[in-house]
Amino acid sequence: MKLKFSLFCAAVVCLTTTGKARIGESEAELTRRYGPVASEKDSFGTGEVIARLYHFHGFDVLVNMSGGHSQSELYRKTDRSIIRLAEVREIVLVNCGAPLGKTTQLDDKLCFTIGDIIGIYSVTSPQSLYLTTAKFGDRLSVLEKEGF
Repeated sequence: MKLKFSLFCAAVVCLTTTGKARIGESEAELTRRYGPVASEKDSFGTGEVIARLYHFHGFDVLVNMSGGHSQSELYRKTDRSIIRLAEVREIVLVNCGAPLGKTTQLDDKLCFTIGDIIGIYSVTSPQSLYLTTAKFGDRLSVLEKEGF
């Protein structure tokens, strides 16, 4: 399992081009990073935000797109197993270009900010890691209600 995660991290590092946050990537950039879209839908019924699901190295990654660019990414293991804190740290480092620093615990979630990125790590089942901009920070509750 550790080798599988190490390969996942190596693949993400190889597919990234800068140390900056990946929020804001275009559809073409996401396809290069994650591969083809597994499914797509209007995530909030408004036509303004499209949710795209990708399967990438043992993770389901749900990306909310608005204006042709990603606004948030929600990571959950495909087999719904536990996302270890070490895995959270690696994903944050790759996506935000900075290590996970101070976290604040709110109920069953660890919250943090790195630059203009907000991170929320759900420590209870179903476990997930949500990275977003402040504009989309309130969308996590909608995704949880949808069962992702």
